[in-house]
Amino acid sequence: MPIHYTIQSDLDLLLYIFTGPCTANEYFAMYHTVYQDARRHHGMKVLVDTTNATLDMDTDSLMVATSIVKENKEGKFPPDHVAILTRGSSYKYLADTLILLAKGVDMHLDVFNNVYDAIRWLDLSEKENETVLFWMASQQVAG
Repeated sequence: MPIHYTIQSDLDLLLYIFTGPCTANEYFAMYHTVYQDARRHHGMKVLVDTTNATLDMDTDSLMVATSIVKENKEGKFPPDHVAILTRGSSYKYLADTLILLAKGVDMHLDVFNNVYDAIRWLDLSEKENETVLFWMASQQVAG
């Protein structure tokens, strides 16, 4: 699978690493797998690294993502803080679309082209070195 994940409990951080071409269905399958991990909980900091990948997401996939976000709200789960790391601008449009489709849902989602900006936004500045080392080591394992 072109999507790998790892969790660093000390940072309360879930890291997804996408490599190569990925489909939305592959992401949704991984999303459900991650929720089986006992270390995973709602309200985590999530870094989604798509710098070495492409994600094929269509309108139907955005609707699935919207339903997941709405289900989490209905379950009264705290929202995750999701930083998407990318090289381009298309993920910003996807994120904005998801936020619009999930009207009325408190979402903490943003897109970054720099890992340091993502780390600061995730409120991990005090553990920046540890976070960067974790991210770099995870990239090597996934790659």
